[in-house]
Amino acid sequence: MIINERESRHEQVLHVARQMMTAARTAPKGKGIDVVEAILVTDEDIQTLSEKMVAMVEEHGMKFFCVTRKIFFRQNVSY
Repeated sequence: MIINERESRHEQVLHVARQMMTAARTAPKGKGIDVVEAILVTDEDIQTLSEKMVAMVEEHGMKFFCVTRKIFFRQNVSY
């Protein structure tokens, strides 16, 4: 079998992201209380989330969201 890295990259990124979510879930929590929520956002949902983050900045003044969005989209990541 021959597997081209370029063809399997997206699958591998998703696999690692799932492992990171599991690690967050199983990591020790402060005072033993599990309040962590981990999600994986892909494809067109990334743009939807980005638009919601911008709306939150406009509504609540949470500039952190806009900075995060600019950094993410500046990278022009494609999988």
